[in-house]
Amino acid sequence: PVLGLWWIWLLTAPFYLILDVLIRWWIVPWMLQKFYQSNYYLKNIKDKHQLHDNYYHYDIALLTERTISTLSSIFSSICGVIICLETFNDMLYARSSILLPSAYIMEWYMIHDSYAFFITFRQSQLKLSKMPLLKIIPRYFVDRAAMMFHHILIITVGLIVMHPITRGSRGDFFIGCLFAMELSSPFVSLHFVAKRLDLKGTVLYYVNGVLVFLFFLTVRIIIFPFLYIIYAIQYHHGNIITAITSMCWICHLFMMIGFLLNFYWFTGTLRLLTEGAKNFFSTKEKQN
Repeated sequence: PVLGLWWIWLLTAPFYLILDVLIRWWIVPWMLQKFYQSNYYLKNIKDKHQLHDNYYHYDIALLTERTISTLSSIFSSICGVIICLETFNDMLYARSSILLPSAYIMEWYMIHDSYAFFITFRQSQLKLSKMPLLKIIPRYFVDRAAMMFHHILIITVGLIVMHPITRGSRGDFFIGCLFAMELSSPFVSLHFVAKRLDLKGTVLYYVNGVLVFLFFLTVRIIIFPFLYIIYAIQYHHGNIITAITSMCWICHLFMMIGFLLNFYWFTGTLRLLTEGAKNFFSTKEKQN
């Protein structure tokens, strides 16, 4: 798979490099300076925000990571929706012409995302930013174990599985659904940015929290039983038991890994939603 469509592979790598440089060194610093000079920041946030021992570099790292992640996830989800629409009538054998090119681009998204996560982790504390790479990398992998397992799985096994040769030219619809899961990522990114910039009490934060929950529940949790149901309807006259038993074990394995990872992150969104609801109603009570 790495050798096919080599021109997409070659063009995507420098594209992410240039995008990272533009956003990290020009766009995000300019946006932060505007935000730091705003009346809202000076009146409500500045004293608390600048208690962080490495706040400026951490802000740049986090906003860069989340901006590029948002742009990439929008591209991925659009490709996923197109692939699903093209192949929905025959989820096993229908083919999409954009799947493989999208997979090459998605791999560089995962590679850059892993790098950006590491930079954000390193800048999250002043002592970590000064720590040697050989010491901080193992700590990073332990702290972000689930996320790195997910990314490494997609970068290695995922790209091979996405190639039609390894799948016998079947299952483009399932791959499209995996791409469409990124629909929830822009709202997750906005949550972390709003939290970092101390915008917890704003309407934006509460509305986005609800959207994170709804999108994550729909495209990352409900989608798994939905795939089994559609497969049963199209190939086994709606008999779920027959559909499940007829599938090979490797399909169930990948489905289980994907579901468990997403369910683990979903429990985190539930905690965030609960905390946000408590803060919202406690603020209302204080105002009354």
